[in-house]
Amino acid sequence: DESVAIIKKYAPWLSYWVSESDNGQAAAINKGFARVTGATLGWLNSDDAYLSDVFGAVAGQLDSLKNRDVIFGDCHLIDESGTITGIWKGHFSKRKDLIRWWSYVRPDGPCWLTHSIFYSREAIDNVGLLDETLHYSMDYDLWIRLSSRYRFCYLDRVLAVYRFHSSSKSILQLSQTAEKKWFAERMRISQKYWGSMLTPAYYFYWYSFNKVQWQKKSLSFYARAEEQYRLGHRYLALQYGFVSLLLLSVNAPCRNHVALLFRLLVGTRIDNAKEMR
Repeated sequence: DESVAIIKKYAPWLSYWVSESDNGQAAAINKGFARVTGATLGWLNSDDAYLSDVFGAVAGQLDSLKNRDVIFGDCHLIDESGTITGIWKGHFSKRKDLIRWWSYVRPDGPCWLTHSIFYSREAIDNVGLLDETLHYSMDYDLWIRLSSRYRFCYLDRVLAVYRFHSSSKSILQLSQTAEKKWFAERMRISQKYWGSMLTPAYYFYWYSFNKVQWQKKSLSFYARAEEQYRLGHRYLALQYGFVSLLLLSVNAPCRNHVALLFRLLVGTRIDNAKEMR
């Protein structure tokens, strides 16, 4: 992507740069953290950019004496042509919601992008650098460790820009193989903070996670039941419908699921009734 050529062009204005092989993204970022001398830390990927005045704004907000060691904000989303297509609003509520990464789809779940969050040098020194054994979720692991000791403070402004395109890493994670690896890695990180199986906290996280999985499976069986019902295979539809409702029983029953089962159990298709006459 001609990154090295571009960097060389601006080399006289850079304090340091290097392009070399490493042990992955986390290792490269750790090299940078170990070298910098400033009080404010963060990192930027090749698809991202900071706004011109972001560093002064963030530096003015970080204050260890006031327990403001982690600052995050909003991020503009742009396409390959540079057109702004949306805004990613930053939000954080509780540490337990951060551990429950599957809750991010909720409106009140934790939400920010990696390059729209900054840390004090003191905070990174205290919790440690990125885990270099992680490939997808090294930032997530760092955030959980930070959240055990520091407040996450929201700065109501756009801090960075994320360029969204077909070759970006987040898109590639949607492939089936990569998504499974991402899922397994993030789950492994989360479970480290569930606590002992002898504590209520463990079962709080266990139930919260499985509740989402049961909902997904329930919707899948519901779709199969609807399909079999349309094809006239009422017995198969009834089987899928019962499984769907059973999985959904851990939550409030869905009206559509109950209606489908009602049609299967007591309803008689009018066209069949006419044929019998």
